[in-house]
Amino acid sequence: MMREAGQVLHFHRQVIFDLPGGTTYRCDFQIFWASGRVTYEDVKGRKTKDYIRSKKQVEALYPVVIEER
Repeated sequence: MMREAGQVLHFHRQVIFDLPGGTTYRCDFQIFWASGRVTYEDVKGRKTKDYIRSKKQVEALYPVVIEER
């Protein structure tokens, strides 16, 4: 609906970030907004210890902030 309204240009699903030790983190969405802003969003029902650790690693290694929904 947001894309049809012109608020979102496009989005990617399951964006992969490489982490140390040969592991990866998958973020649910990378959203490209019409304003030029790019956001990364994860939809979580429950935050596991692995998720919390991996999210912190991604935010420390890459210039992104992962928003939680």
